[in-house]
Amino acid sequence: MTEDAIPEALTGGCQCGQVRFAATGNPNWVVHCHCSLCRRQTSAPFATWVSVAAGDFAWTDGAPKIFTDSPDRHRGFCAACGTQLVGLSPKWPEEVHILVGALDDPNQVTPILHAYYGDALEWIDTHADSLPRYATLKREGPPLV
Repeated sequence: MTEDAIPEALTGGCQCGQVRFAATGNPNWVVHCHCSLCRRQTSAPFATWVSVAAGDFAWTDGAPKIFTDSPDRHRGFCAACGTQLVGLSPKWPEEVHILVGALDDPNQVTPILHAYYGDALEWIDTHADSLPRYATLKREGPPLV
């Protein structure tokens, strides 16, 4: 994420419109995640997440159903249409991770790296971008490639 302020709130919601959210303030990060849990949750080759401060996030209409896919990961989705919306974790209680595809305007954010790149599918070519690639979500140490 650049140091530029987001000019307006990040808003979004599910496909059917029953669950809506808004986040104010600057995102902590925007990351392409290649881990198997994110792939399974989104039914996609990788998921792109934006992290916001929990205090800057609110459900504005409805509320998600929560599914726990591991002891430290809870996924929020619309019970009516199934749209995946957020990830929550006791490891990061001060953050809400929003799936970028659930945003009304995904172009408001720009990814800064690829996480869990060691788990990336062999047939995905992400080398068209120059983003660093890391073995985990942590941005410590040198990138994998």
